[in-house]
Amino acid sequence: MKRELNVSIKFSNAEEDWVVNVWDSGSGFRIPELEEYYLDKESCYGYVNSLKNNPKYIVSFNE
Repeated sequence: MKRELNVSIKFSNAEEDWVVNVWDSGSGFRIPELEEYYLDKESCYGYVNSLKNNPKYIVSFNE
């Protein structure tokens, strides 16, 4: 069974980098083990695409 995820990209002022936030669509809980930090927004898009291409997940992306 595929896990449904909600994904967003945000700039973290505290960390001064970009973060990919991930939530379980059903429960609404964050999934910290799938969240990643990057120095640039383009790298975030690459990670989001890798989640989309992973057969274990159905990804809803909200920028």
